Amino acid sequence: MMQGLPVHLRQTLIELSKEAKGLEDFDQSLNDYPELKQMFTGVMRENRGHSSELQGILDELGQPIRDMRKMGRRIELCQQALTLVTRQNDARLWATLQNNLGCYLVQNLQVNQVENLEKAIDAHKQALQVNTRDAMPVEWAESMMNLANAYYCRIRGDRAENLEKAIDACEKSLQVRACETMPIEWAKSMMNLANAYLKRIRGERADKLEKAIDAH
Repeated sequence: MMQGLPVHLRQTLIELSKEAKGLEDFDQSLNDYPELKQMFTGVMRENRGHSSELQGILDELGQPIRDMRKMGRRIELCQQALTLVTRQNDARLWATLQNNLGCYLVQNLQVNQVENLEKAIDAHKQALQVNTRDAMPVEWAESMMNLANAYYCRIRGDRAENLEKAIDACEKSLQVRACETMPIEWAKSMMNLANAYLKRIRGERADKLEKAIDAH
């Protein structure tokens, strides 16, 4: 419970709990520490919001991926979690799960790749309903980059149009992912943009190559 609190506030909380004669007395003591009470209440609310079933899923999702052939399990976990989390009760977690689901679907090459890519595009679009540029610019840029990857890999639909959508999403992500402030993320977006320009069907060949070289 106290892992979500800064060290100095955690220590104050421990001292108050030792001195308190009961829950009512403890709650009354918290009134003298408004910052602590606000953060403590938030942590308690967050902990109550995660059922043991959901927490177990999140813990498994937090483990590193060691075998890409088991990507289907990650997809299954995200889908299970999304039956327990709604946009209304935890928008940030819901968007994160949608974003992760989309990424796992793109990487899953075991079954029905065509359908997986369609579901990935939908999942990233769902995430972007929460991860807006105004409210969450960093997350918005990440979701845009993930959407670009899904369009780049897309099999269904017009290939030329898919690549245009991938380029557009890459360029949008770069509106936030600046070289000065996010050099690693900027480099990834630029590399993906370059690859999309190299595959681009529309436009003049020389112009496409020039843009790809510039992005590299």
